[in-house]
Amino acid sequence: MKERKKIVFYTELVYCIAIFFLAWGSALMVHGKLGVSVVVAPSYVLHLRYIENFSFFTYGFAQYFIQAAFLLVLCFIIRRFHWTYIGSFLTAFIFGVFLDFNLYLLSEVNLLSIASRIIFFSFGLILCAITIAMLFRTYLPIFVYELVVRELSTKYHLSLHHVKIAYDIFSCLLSIFFSFSLLGFWNVSAIGVGTVISAFLNGPIIAYTTRFLDSHFIFKARYPKFEKVISTPKL
Repeated sequence: MKERKKIVFYTELVYCIAIFFLAWGSALMVHGKLGVSVVVAPSYVLHLRYIENFSFFTYGFAQYFIQAAFLLVLCFIIRRFHWTYIGSFLTAFIFGVFLDFNLYLLSEVNLLSIASRIIFFSFGLILCAITIAMLFRTYLPIFVYELVVRELSTKYHLSLHHVKIAYDIFSCLLSIFFSFSLLGFWNVSAIGVGTVISAFLNGPIIAYTTRFLDSHFIFKARYPKFEKVISTPKL
């Protein structure tokens, strides 16, 4: 059987496409009001608490605000800082700006039925999972969330999968703590049925997308010299 010819996909372009559509997917999930993913739930709770008092505390701002805090904690734990870590914050910043812009565009869209909310949430969930898989195929800076998992697993020689599970549990507990302390006891506005669904479906969708991408595309840097400069050295 003749082997399928793969298409060259430059990782710089992949990064731009993924960030743009990840912001769209996240905005659709938020607008569906069925819950956000566990990873971003802490920032969403902060947004819900402070947006009434501080107009600049948008969901996008909360995203890069809390990722900056996580980055500082990471550097303290591993006793190390590399300039490429700033790239992860810049990724969070760009994503946050796109996210706020997309939420603004959706602000006039009224979802009057549960069916429309489910459609928005489902499409957003799938779009987020696909674009995350795309980001994993680039050399450009990943989000601070993923950076924390990668660096801790490398530093302490732990399974990446196990560290990811531990991080998700920590993020969920932090979200509950923020909700109870900032929004009121038993108020878990950021955590809904969609949060549980995304926890179960994200992994399989990302895995399937990864297999599809690897079977149809060859990912390579358009600017290999830049790739060498920006790559984070191992601990």
